Amino acid sequence: MPNDAVAKKMMSIVWTYADKDAAALAEVKNRIGIAAKKEVLLRSSEFVKGLTFKLPQVFNSEPYYIKIWNWSERDKNILGDFLGHVSMDSYLEHGFMLSALVIDDKGDGPGEMFSDMIKMSGAVTDPSEDNIRAFWAEQVKKVFAHYKGR
Repeated sequence: MPNDAVAKKMMSIVWTYADKDAAALAEVKNRIGIAAKKEVLLRSSEFVKGLTFKLPQVFNSEPYYIKIWNWSERDKNILGDFLGHVSMDSYLEHGFMLSALVIDDKGDGPGEMFSDMIKMSGAVTDPSEDNIRAFWAEQVKKVFAHYKGR
C-alpha cells in the first residue's frame, strides 16, 4: 500500500454514495476490470448503461439508473463518487487509479470525474490540462500493464 500524500488524501475523502451500495461498487470495479484485461477504454455513457444503484439517499434505495441521454448533476456526482472510490482502492492496493479507463463521451482523454479525482487527491502538483492528461496516460499504461495476461 502506498504511504504517500496522495494515499492519505484519498483515504480522507468522505464518500457520499459509493460506500452505501456494495453491489454497485463491485459492479463498477468488475466492468473496469474487464476493460483493463481487454486493454480498452470506456466512454462514461456506455460504461454506466444498465448499472443499477440502490442508494438510501436516492429514492430510498429503490433501483436508480443514470439517464445517459440527460446527465443531471446528481448523476455525475454518483458516478464520480463510485469511480473515485474505485481509484482509491486500486491506488492503495496497486499504486494506480483504475478508473482512468473511464473516459469522457468524446473519447479523447480523461473524463471530468477522473480529472476531479486527480485534483482532489493532489496527484499532480500543477493541475493544468496538460499535466492531468499526462498523469491520466501514465495511469492507463499502469492499469494495462497490471492486467496484461490476466
